[in-house]
Amino acid sequence: MNEAPQPISMTRIDSDDLIQDEETPEAIDFSIMLSQTPPEEWIASFTAAYLALHHDIKPPSHIEGDRIWISYLPRYNGELPAYLKFLQAVVNESNRQVQLTYEIHQNSAKDQMRMQFRDLLRQTALPS
Repeated sequence: MNEAPQPISMTRIDSDDLIQDEETPEAIDFSIMLSQTPPEEWIASFTAAYLALHHDIKPPSHIEGDRIWISYLPRYNGELPAYLKFLQAVVNESNRQVQLTYEIHQNSAKDQMRMQFRDLLRQTALPS
């Protein structure tokens, strides 16, 4: 993680690409487009935040390319706006976690360079 991570955002709901869920026939799979294909560390943070944050309904979801796929039961149609707010909170938390990890790595690199320089100073004698 050398470059600063770019925050990922949800850009739109793809209402044209609906799929009948094979495992749960009454569910409909739909996707939300992301601003970019997220890196693996973002996907891991998303998964952890999705599991950790509280919401009354948590349909199965996964990230594939630049999309979040959700297997949604139509009987919860009234809950969709609240679920999308929850999903936004998960995306925000994922961005925050990835940024924190980046900052820790940057600080660790700075600390390592400082320690290496300190070692060089300790090994260097002043001219006589």
